[in-house]
Amino acid sequence: MKKLFFIFALTSFIAFSQTNNPITTDNENFSGDTILLITENNTINGSKYLLEDWNEGYIILSDSIFSHQDNILFDQLEGAIVLKAKDGSGFKVRDYSVTGFVIEEKGKYIKHYFSKVPRSSFKNAENKTKFYEVVNNLTKTNYLIKDTQKYVFDPNLSKGAGTNNNFAREYKEKTTYYLKNKSEKYVKTRLSKKAVLKSLGDKTSELKKYISSNKINFKNEFDVVKVLNYYHKL
Repeated sequence: MKKLFFIFALTSFIAFSQTNNPITTDNENFSGDTILLITENNTINGSKYLLEDWNEGYIILSDSIFSHQDNILFDQLEGAIVLKAKDGSGFKVRDYSVTGFVIEEKGKYIKHYFSKVPRSSFKNAENKTKFYEVVNNLTKTNYLIKDTQKYVFDPNLSKGAGTNNNFAREYKEKTTYYLKNKSEKYVKTRLSKKAVLKSLGDKTSELKKYISSNKINFKNEFDVVKVLNYYHKL
């Protein structure tokens, strides 16, 4: 009897709570006397651009014409160059004659060099012709390039039913590296000694000596460029 009374009391309490404390949001879903409303969070935290602010730089036309730009962005979500119009708005560059561009970080003396690399330059035919960032172009080489893509991550997709699934989405990024092998083709790699040597297997003995004597840190992409520069001189 006590058990039945407890169940009745618990049921009454739940019903009272649902009736007097409805969840109020934008879209109404009716379930009996309870109004369940769901709010959609359209906020996306972070930035889809390489650098959040406008910076100076220039675009390269047909590998020969350099056009200085006071304000330039790179949309890493779509892989598009964005320039600022006179009214302050941004517009995407669709000119197929653009073969590269440079963006300079304000006050940091850092330049980001991008080149349009054709699909034929990759060993894997699945790679697309698009802009890739050339790592450490100060050495005038293009042996290591990287593709940093932004994507929208939705934390709500990993939450189960009954949770507060209205967290803001956010921009995240994934970077993929490619090195140029002995056939002058780009192959996908990781920044590790094992991965780099596997792609450059024909000069393993010489490379190991160079790596040891120069204390190469493979987590540093600029050190990896040093290894590639040495390799291509052998």
